[in-house]
Amino acid sequence: MSQIKENIKTNSEIIENLTTEMQTFKEPLTQAKNEAEHLKKSVASFDKDKMGLTNAKGCLKDLREKNSKIEDARKELDKKFKRVENEKESMYVKFEIAIAQLRGRAEYKNEKLEEKLHVFEDELEKKELNFRELAQRCGLGQD
Repeated sequence: MSQIKENIKTNSEIIENLTTEMQTFKEPLTQAKNEAEHLKKSVASFDKDKMGLTNAKGCLKDLREKNSKIEDARKELDKKFKRVENEKESMYVKFEIAIAQLRGRAEYKNEKLEEKLHVFEDELEKKELNFRELAQRCGLGQD
């Protein structure tokens, strides 16, 4: 029986040691479980964040492409605008030249018409003078 008592005592000591050891490992186990749970949540959150990042990168790429197309269209419109402005300026210069030419022609024609008018006026004066002389000779101008 003493053997049994000794076995019981040894077993009790072993159980006590194991209980103490179990208590020692219980806290790190709880911490490890909590950390594992936190890491699982982080992984789930990471996957969502990764998906969000991928989507954001895709949106950014699309926006950059749209921006590039808009910038290209703007540059093209600016070129067209400059071309039209140059054409407008050229047409304005041609218009001014045409107006100047028309004024010059009109002035030239007016001068020629003035000369003809003076010639006709001189002829009219001569003819009127001749008519008055003739009328006086014929006795018609005695009024």
